[in-house]
Amino acid sequence: MHPRARLRLLLLAFPFLLASCSREDPLMALNAATDTLQAALEAKSPDRTLALLHEKFTAQTPEDGRDWARQTMTATFLRYKTIKIVAQNIENQINPRFPDHATTHCDVLLIGAEGVVSGNARRYRAELEWVREKQAWKLLRLKWQ
Repeated sequence: MHPRARLRLLLLAFPFLLASCSREDPLMALNAATDTLQAALEAKSPDRTLALLHEKFTAQTPEDGRDWARQTMTATFLRYKTIKIVAQNIENQINPRFPDHATTHCDVLLIGAEGVVSGNARRYRAELEWVREKQAWKLLRLKWQ
């Protein structure tokens, strides 16, 4: 191929290459969402945390929605001066059949200034279900054991 033809082809392809590079990888965005959730909780920021929750968020039971989350955060944040979340064995996975749905599985230990928030040193196994809306991951369900 003639050098000028290659150059023209490259110049024509350049906008498409840029567009494909500028799209955010959904898994990277999911990883960022889990990090942001942890940071918002550790910063004791109900507003930042609630911004990450889907409007139909539920926890252990269907009655545990956004109001429950706000009340639980408020009570916990008032009780503990600082909160540290130790998350280990984090597995973020996007559903291959429904790429706007994802899950996070992890082991969690909540630590407050006075010690372990839960009152014991037990680790919890958490499952977070996420939905992507307008390129942003929102937490739809939270379950733990």
